[in-house]
Amino acid sequence: MFFAIGLVTRGSTGSGDGIQQLAAKLLSAPAGVLLTEAAGLIGLAAGLGQFIETYRAPFKKDEKRSEMSAAEKKITDALGRAGFVSRGIVFGLMGWFLFLAGRQHNSGKAAGFTATFTYLLAQPYGRPLLALVALGIIALGIHSVVLARYIRMPDYYS
Repeated sequence: MFFAIGLVTRGSTGSGDGIQQLAAKLLSAPAGVLLTEAAGLIGLAAGLGQFIETYRAPFKKDEKRSEMSAAEKKITDALGRAGFVSRGIVFGLMGWFLFLAGRQHNSGKAAGFTATFTYLLAQPYGRPLLALVALGIIALGIHSVVLARYIRMPDYYS
């Protein structure tokens, strides 16, 4: 989400994540602290929303589950849920760091993907933690490949 906002507002510069530049732009605007904190809270809510989606598993309604074996259903559900958990962790942390950037009036506190992964790596048990998050993101990609086979298309595509 933040990457997309950065692309729209400043274009691709190839300078990395760009979240700090986005935070600096927001902080320099009128009511910039509030805007930055609000953007961070939106990111944090998006992360929490991913955890809710992990439980709800809304992707099931888009699958042709009647064509799947019991094992395929279990594997597909596990892949999707693992992906939602990983996305929740990453989105939530990015939102939190953006909120902190606003709270502390310091765009340097904002963190994009690279800085978020670096933060995870620096934690106790950082390597296994980062590996689990990465595996979850990979699982979400595999889940998307599975959906390509079992996706239920809307009637207007028939």
